[in-house]
Amino acid sequence: MNLAGSLDRVSPLDRFVFQWLNRQSADYFVDALCLARNARERVWCHLLGRLPNSLRVRVLRHRGRRGLNRWPAEASPAATGRWLSELASEGNPVVRGAVDAPGGRILMTLSQRQGPAGAVVFLFSAGERHPVAVLKSRPSGPGGARLTREGRALCLLARTLPASLQPTVPRVLARRREQDTELLLTGLPGRSAYVDLHRDLMPHRRVPVHFRHAARWLAQFHRATSRTARPVDLPELDRIITRALVASRSLGEDRDLTWVPQLREWCARTPIVTVACHGDFWARNLMLVTSAGCPPDTDVGVVDWEHFRPRALPSEDLFHFPLTYGLAFPWSRYRRADALNAFRRTFLETNGVSREAARYLRAYCDGTGLDPSLLKPLFHLFLLTRAAGDARGRSDDRAPWLEFDRLLTASPESVFDHIPPGKGAAWAR
Repeated sequence: MNLAGSLDRVSPLDRFVFQWLNRQSADYFVDALCLARNARERVWCHLLGRLPNSLRVRVLRHRGRRGLNRWPAEASPAATGRWLSELASEGNPVVRGAVDAPGGRILMTLSQRQGPAGAVVFLFSAGERHPVAVLKSRPSGPGGARLTREGRALCLLARTLPASLQPTVPRVLARRREQDTELLLTGLPGRSAYVDLHRDLMPHRRVPVHFRHAARWLAQFHRATSRTARPVDLPELDRIITRALVASRSLGEDRDLTWVPQLREWCARTPIVTVACHGDFWARNLMLVTSAGCPPDTDVGVVDWEHFRPRALPSEDLFHFPLTYGLAFPWSRYRRADALNAFRRTFLETNGVSREAARYLRAYCDGTGLDPSLLKPLFHLFLLTRAAGDARGRSDDRAPWLEFDRLLTASPESVFDHIPPGKGAAWAR
């Protein structure tokens, strides 16, 4: 099979690009990649999933042909195809099985943030419903540097994570850094919680499942990586707080900082544990396996480790998930709310999403031993730290984070008031 040549004959659908699909890859495309952005597309995806396999392939091919001219010539993936052919000829068993399989088992997506040359290739072997490998390709520059960091992070996690967590993280199969940076990883089964949320005709019923899986995996991951990370003592905490406060004061805003002495008092007694940080733990990167009979420890996976850090406060990943979930949630008529309203509904009001966010935080505390009384002070610190992280940008880039913190301070009630207090035990080694 001439993989390099066949990769040039592709057809796009939305932001995804694919070869002529067969039944196997069409099933995966419809189940795991086809994203609905409005009510009409939700119905279309729902009906598409109920079509017979042969008819489903014909529909996708027809839609692909309609947009064939949108594929930019400068984004030709022939170089990626040649590298895959080289890996197959060198005896890589995963790539060999995918290359030898009869056509139509490659899907691609453009990387919108990194320009038209960025791509993700999903490789299928005969008889496999999910990709056996995923190839990421980015041009040299910031995108390539992030792929390099992801490769290093995954190699580190392969050496340090316990056996129970290894299946939930991709494994590096090959790396290459020439004109483009390329990273070949094992594929994880399932579909992302984000696609799951934006495909269901009744998205509210999927919320408990997403938060439950996120809390369980994150508690396991943080518990495992806290054993080697140095905790934050009081001097370091003071430096973190000072840097965060600079962001709010740079906009001339005075804030209620009653949470600062509470956090300092706690840290003076017991240093705050640090953990490895995924860096972008949100619904799109949480893969859920929906097949029956899947063991509990392998029914979830986490992808896209480009922003990994070996040491951070647990609040980085912990609060990123519910915050981004609320911002992306279809609150009304399958549409998102503006950022402030989404924040208010997720953390400051009582509804299905906020109740699940409280259960998520409670489950995390139960799984790690983090005292719930630390959650609200750490959330204030998280919001202001995010504002400080955008300090080199424009002031309106920082303003939403500062406004989130203002809303949290002014609100008489929040999700943190619905989390039972702990027994006073610190999360300490």
